[in-house]
Amino acid sequence: MRKCVLLLAALAAPVLAGDWFAIGVRAGAPLSDAFESVKRESFRFNPSTARFTIGPTAELFLPFGLGLEADLLYRRTEMKVTQAAGSGEPSASKETVGNWDIPLLAKFRFPGAGLRLFVTAGGAYRSFGDLPALATNLKDSGWGLVLGGGLQIKIGRLRLSPELRFTRWGSGESGRGPTVIQYNRNQADFLFGITF
Repeated sequence: MRKCVLLLAALAAPVLAGDWFAIGVRAGAPLSDAFESVKRESFRFNPSTARFTIGPTAELFLPFGLGLEADLLYRRTEMKVTQAAGSGEPSASKETVGNWDIPLLAKFRFPGAGLRLFVTAGGAYRSFGDLPALATNLKDSGWGLVLGGGLQIKIGRLRLSPELRFTRWGSGESGRGPTVIQYNRNQADFLFGITF
């Protein structure tokens, strides 16, 4: 009985302290492009992912340094396509596509006072807006595996969390057309969270 009471007290401590939930914003920069570049004699595809990522974040704090985190992160990619014409100047076009990443992560914070190292792991869902006509071979959404780590700095209710995050996405092939462009299956991000 005594062990049960101690366990319940440990589980209830964050709730009683009013320090069990935080919301805020997470922003940063992708360290890799969302698509692979393609260079052929008559065709070039150059993706350029904007170097910003931003969106809301929420975290549930559990006992023993554990936690759950959910983010809704937006980024955008500019795509430039150059095709050789039969005669004359090659034609070039640009399109911009946005995508949302929704990572759901388990987090472990190592013991500490104001500064705490943490590691995260979980899954993520990714959804693209209108893909270019060339991308008939790609799905507009998919799943990936997420791993990351960083440092949490706590000042009162304010938490600052710089981190590096790596996502390994599924292939994303739809099978609806020839493989012209492909997703970059490895995604790396630097993110900075500000939560209260």
